[in-house]
Amino acid sequence: MRIVMAFLAFAIFSLSATAQAVKPAGCHVLEDLQGEWDWKTPPDQGFHRGTFSFRNEVNGKVVLLKVTWLLPQGKSASEELFVIQSDQKDRAQHFDDRGATSTCAIEVSDDQCKLKTTCSAAVPPGYEFIMQSKDEIRFVVNVSSTDPKEKLVPWITAEARRKSSGNPQPANPR
Repeated sequence: MRIVMAFLAFAIFSLSATAQAVKPAGCHVLEDLQGEWDWKTPPDQGFHRGTFSFRNEVNGKVVLLKVTWLLPQGKSASEELFVIQSDQKDRAQHFDDRGATSTCAIEVSDDQCKLKTTCSAAVPPGYEFIMQSKDEIRFVVNVSSTDPKEKLVPWITAEARRKSSGNPQPANPR
């Protein structure tokens, strides 16, 4: 019986260690997300795909997040831009290609390796970027809920992969 218990304890420890190894150690979300990413949904969620990028600008005082939705053939891509100031990491300005602007709440969780945006006047109103590893992200698009107890609910969940490996290049090398 003791041997079985010891084996079970070892197996549980091994599985939890493996699951934790997936996330980057010492996560710093705004730094770790830097770079270009491709995303797409699984077939059961329809055909949604696009790109997003995070990059530091103005000597690291601003993080630009650009989300691009690649639409079916014959239609232009749809773009959104978030401007996150380094001294105000809890909010951002949002701009889209339709001319709409919005102030958004930003939640950065280094413990969960996650960045979440929530905008009152943007469509869609929220995104989540959850680091799975150095080069993989779970990308969640949130929409308004019909339940008054919940503000936003997931609409689609996509997998994103870093476009190129290695460290991102500075946006404006001098």
